[in-house]
Amino acid sequence: MAIQNWVFMRHDLLGDPAVLRIAMKLKLRPEETIGYLFKFWVWVDQHCADGKIHGVTLDAVESLLAIPNFLHLMCEVGWLEYENETIIIPNYERWLSRGAKARLRKSIENKEFRERHSEVEKKGKKSKLKLFSSSSSSSCSSSFSSNKEGESEGENFGRFWAVYPKKRRTKRKEALAAFNKAIKGGADPELLIAKAAEYSASPEGNGPYVAGPSPWLNQGRWDDDPAAWQSDGSTPAPVTFAAQQTQNNIRAINNWLPPEEIERREQLKIEGEL
Repeated sequence: MAIQNWVFMRHDLLGDPAVLRIAMKLKLRPEETIGYLFKFWVWVDQHCADGKIHGVTLDAVESLLAIPNFLHLMCEVGWLEYENETIIIPNYERWLSRGAKARLRKSIENKEFRERHSEVEKKGKKSKLKLFSSSSSSSCSSSFSSNKEGESEGENFGRFWAVYPKKRRTKRKEALAAFNKAIKGGADPELLIAKAAEYSASPEGNGPYVAGPSPWLNQGRWDDDPAAWQSDGSTPAPVTFAAQQTQNNIRAINNWLPPEEIERREQLKIEGEL
């Protein structure tokens, strides 16, 4: 998705008083005015990197757009500023900068994940209803109760737990704490659930080396590129120079560690906690 080639325009622009004012003074229809605005913003997107374009007059750009007085009216309504042959775009950071496009890209990705996994979420809700209907299920009694640390699970964690790879649904309390920590850190619970479902369906999620839910959450792996999950771990990935250096450093450290500490670390790796 080539977001860098997009120009963002508000859906309510047609009725904006500034648009109507420009249209009235130039005797244009509002739709035509928006077309000229789009043409101008595309030009800005192609030639501006910091919200300022130097050495260009308003008249020159108006000649390019083939609409006299257009940029002068944009200055009049507060959408442009002009001083010393420099065109200044006041809201550049909000609409046209790389940061603005990155924010929009993230928003679109989150929406696509929610839509893509709507069926998985529905299945999670059905699974939750089954838990309520089963009086013999021990997990039902803990779904909305508080654990010893005083943390309440709630519906979102239950849905996350239901779609996470089944073979690694262990250490539920630690996973709950990691889930709540991620939410407090600003993570969208719907995104966590959707990404957990995607991880569960991936080759890695069905392979022999599945991450435990706590490390998966604590390491922020919902932000992983899904392409990284396309190996089940049975075939070693090519070792990069940086990775080789890291391995060499670890071996050097291990040479100085007591045997019991090395054994403890290896056990943590097997359990997915390190």
